[in-house]
Amino acid sequence: MNTLHIAKKRSTYRPDQRGMVSIMVTMILMIVLSLIVLGFAQISRRNQRETLDRQLSTQAFYAAESGINDAVNAIKTAGSAQAKTSCAPAISGIYQSLNTTLDSSHNVSYSCLLVNPTPPNLQYDNVDDTGTIVPIITADGSNISNIDIVWQSSAANPLTGCSSSLALGTFKPSGGWACGYGILRFDLVQASGSQTANLYQQNTMTTFAVPLTNGTNQINFGANSNASVGVKCTNNNCTLRVAGLNSNLYYMRVSTLYSKASVLTITPHNAAGSTVQLLMPRRL
Repeated sequence: MNTLHIAKKRSTYRPDQRGMVSIMVTMILMIVLSLIVLGFAQISRRNQRETLDRQLSTQAFYAAESGINDAVNAIKTAGSAQAKTSCAPAISGIYQSLNTTLDSSHNVSYSCLLVNPTPPNLQYDNVDDTGTIVPIITADGSNISNIDIVWQSSAANPLTGCSSSLALGTFKPSGGWACGYGILRFDLVQASGSQTANLYQQNTMTTFAVPLTNGTNQINFGANSNASVGVKCTNNNCTLRVAGLNSNLYYMRVSTLYSKASVLTITPHNAAGSTVQLLMPRRL
């Protein structure tokens, strides 16, 4: 009887596995929590790195702006620009007094300042309806044969909404203008030689360059002319060449209607097609 009773107890025994399940659930929760903590730690490190990158980028930008302003002030004080072709500190000339260190406690400085007083083109940012005066004066006194005018827009796809033809209804209320490019107005005057007010008026060319999806890229200089011209544009820029020039000194007043030009570049060429070096504008 005792033997049968022991055998019966053994046959009905079931091991309790609830402790093993609890251990497995705990391990899984620990792994999940560890992954969550690691994820948050990685996001935190990334945010810190992005914040530092933005801070350093902003610091570098303002340091570069300070270098440009220092050079501009030196040129204004001297009354004329001098070339600076080396990053080494100037030991003489108008730039020798420049202090490149902006914040010694945080090691903030600009390391290199270069000045080219005879650039091959002139570039202006954010040209709007207030107007910008552009002196176009060759450095060596040679004549200009043509001038390329290139303007850009800050819009992602500025050609969207632009017309394909120069129609009578081109000029519209500002609310009805759909093109990402603005209309560029420029007044170009030949200023060499002896001039009077009447001669300046007679030698001035006024043009409204209208951005189109299908237009021209070249017009001829016409003194005392007022006209609208359709300029062929792409999503990158609008380009217009003014040909038929024959002088070493011009002045241009440029402005935009409806939408400002984020970047405007003026590039002159001689009769051989080579770019002409210009004198840096005295008024910076």
